[in-house]
Amino acid sequence: MKLWAGVTDNDWYTFLSARGLDEVNFWRPSPGPYFTSLPAGTPFLFKLKAPYNHIAGGGFFAQYSTLPLEMVWDAFGEKNGAATFREFDQKIRMYRRLPKGPLEMGLRRISRF
Repeated sequence: MKLWAGVTDNDWYTFLSARGLDEVNFWRPSPGPYFTSLPAGTPFLFKLKAPYNHIAGGGFFAQYSTLPLEMVWDAFGEKNGAATFREFDQKIRMYRRLPKGPLEMGLRRISRF
């Protein structure tokens, strides 16, 4: 059986694991050709960053898309791992080190195990 382990923002995981959601957006801060060949239904594990460095949970890969940041928020809201659009926007910009302005990002919908 093939699976994918995605390195996960610790705050993202903590925020989402407390909510017991049926799906989440495992986002990447920049768009790209990532996950375009990953079949739907592939087990997808969440590996926390340092200092934890372990698998903390997972789900099943559903689909990959590239969308403007505002559309990603409209589609997933808190399932992006933030309480508000502003927090979500700030997290993406922190990782990308970008100024304000329109952004596109890659999103991966992961359904719950």
